[in-house]
Amino acid sequence: MGLGKPHVAAARNALKSLLFTIVKNKAINHMSRDTIKNRVIRQLAEYYEEEFDDPDFYLEGELVERLTAALRKMPPEFQQTFRMHRLEGRTHKEIAAALGVSPQTVNYRIGQTVRLLREELKEYWPLVVLLLWPDLH
Repeated sequence: MGLGKPHVAAARNALKSLLFTIVKNKAINHMSRDTIKNRVIRQLAEYYEEEFDDPDFYLEGELVERLTAALRKMPPEFQQTFRMHRLEGRTHKEIAAALGVSPQTVNYRIGQTVRLLREELKEYWPLVVLLLWPDLH
């Protein structure tokens, strides 16, 4: 038993209507998600507006970027030694024991790292000293 032309046309119209409804609903869902996303972004921007207007916010980001780039120019063992000393607060003896080197080697690596940082970050050096050596002031 076959379908007549009116039934085929009705089925096509029903399919078109169904597809249109699906596409319309998908578009509405996408737009509402986009609207929520925009609201969240707007709220975050308002929340952090004062921070974004603060020049120190950008200086800090630039300084961290430059410091990271300068440290990456060093051999990995210098990076590790510097991180253990300045960021983890370990003594030369502790670092020497952990790395299996002499305290003099630790001292040399730290000295070379500081020398390179002073050269690479000369325009930021007073700020770097304040941040990485707070015990000096």
